[in-house]
Amino acid sequence: MTATATAKVRNEIRRLLELDLASGDSILLPPDRPEIRYYVEQCADRRDRDLRVVQVVEAFRGQAAIVYVPTRKDTTRLAGLLAAAGHTARPYHGGMEQPARQHTEDAFRHGEVDVVVATKAFGMGIDKPDIALVVHLEMPATIEEYVQETGRAARGAIDGSGPSTGTAVLLKTPGDCSIHSHIVGNAVPDMAKVRAIWDGLKIGTYAYDPDELAGGDHTTDREGVDVALAVHYLQQDGGLLRHTDTPWRGRVAIMDDTRSCIEELAATNPGLAERGRRIVGLVERSDSEDRHAEYRAETWRQVLRRPPEKTAADLLELNRRDILGFVAWKHAWRLERRPGHEPDWGAIEEQAERRQAAVAEQSHRAKGFAALPSVPESPDGGSPEERRAADRITHGRARCRRRALLEYLGWDSHPGWDDPERCGACDGCTRLERPWAGSHLSREALLAALPQRTIILRLVADTSRGSRRYSRRNLVRTLLGADSSQHALAERLARHPTFGRLEFLGEAGVNETIHDLIEKGMLTRNAAEYESTTAYDTVEITSEGRGFLGER
Repeated sequence: MTATATAKVRNEIRRLLELDLASGDSILLPPDRPEIRYYVEQCADRRDRDLRVVQVVEAFRGQAAIVYVPTRKDTTRLAGLLAAAGHTARPYHGGMEQPARQHTEDAFRHGEVDVVVATKAFGMGIDKPDIALVVHLEMPATIEEYVQETGRAARGAIDGSGPSTGTAVLLKTPGDCSIHSHIVGNAVPDMAKVRAIWDGLKIGTYAYDPDELAGGDHTTDREGVDVALAVHYLQQDGGLLRHTDTPWRGRVAIMDDTRSCIEELAATNPGLAERGRRIVGLVERSDSEDRHAEYRAETWRQVLRRPPEKTAADLLELNRRDILGFVAWKHAWRLERRPGHEPDWGAIEEQAERRQAAVAEQSHRAKGFAALPSVPESPDGGSPEERRAADRITHGRARCRRRALLEYLGWDSHPGWDDPERCGACDGCTRLERPWAGSHLSREALLAALPQRTIILRLVADTSRGSRRYSRRNLVRTLLGADSSQHALAERLARHPTFGRLEFLGEAGVNETIHDLIEKGMLTRNAAEYESTTAYDTVEITSEGRGFLGER
């Protein structure tokens, strides 16, 4: 099931699954969402864009909203700005631990949080009917992503469980979408990576943790995609088979009647009952007060001396019978490497090149959509020249955004297509009112509300422990989110919760606040020697600074 299959993808699905549309094997419904209003906001620069995000969300205060951003650091930075403006906002990205992600999803679903600032990792399973607003900090890498993400607005419009209309706002700045180049350049894994994964697979069928195949527990989104593509290419080559995935990490809970149910099971399935007893014993030995244990496939394999896929099958069957509870949140891939096979590396490389070209074309189409001009607002009191200029755009270069989306998805070639040139609900073909225009929120007001001192003192306090001292310059770079491959920050700084939190303030503003904290005695300035050759300034938190943070 998908709402974003282009005509080409629909044909591929039918071919691969041997579907016959005429026989009712598949159902094709229009992907149009007439209840969503589409806007594109032109911003002068990144700081103006950050301010505009807060102004737009402010116009929907108290209503559910999602702000989609391209990078993980953007999630914490913008969530902090929105919190400073008085919104209940939380960040969300794929690098967060699963319990933290789940907690944010649940809080948003139940209305405890109004705004989630997220990467594209947020969305699967979010079927919340009352989302009034979806904001994009910049155009996603594909139109498909944009349609999926904006489509989370106003899902309850039809049955009345949400607002009758939803609003989708795409922000545009000069030279944005730079991440597209990174996405295109990294659309395929390096062939050396594919070869390394192939060489690391044992002959036969085994379960593999995808993170370990990618290189470790702290796998990035990029590494995760690389290993998935590498496995896909090796499957296409024929040297690798992928069997049904098996649960790898999860949660097992026993109930008051678990043991009595197992004894009843023994009469009909003694083997499963005996294995159930061993599982219950393992959970009970975990010393958990709420009678649950974390399922770790490798650990349980060693204790139970049973292959992970068989233990997982037992857990799933016991859960199906309501004898115990089992929820898996991570799966391993069961891969079979065929003996005596050597991949056709040339063909694999050609396949990768085709994918990269396809990703580049998707990016080009996405940026083209974002570049469609808006019909400018022309107030009733505007001059005749302003009104004539607006009309020229309306009847000239402007193009309906909704129609452009539907044409991209190939709906214009579907029988029965009869859509007007202008939908009347996007700023590409209609002069729409912008509820956030003339917002009372200003840059100065946001800076005044931003807890600059707390953020800086928190970073200094956390990084002052231990023998390592970081230079004032690198602390400033951390607060600005200024990390790069040429001048990479220490991992401790790059992963700190304050990373990028004060980008809105700017370098001069951060330094000014640090100077103010030194003047007020909350920080002290020191000079330290680095490798006995280069001197650099460091700052240290004082007892007054710790008192400000509520610490002794």
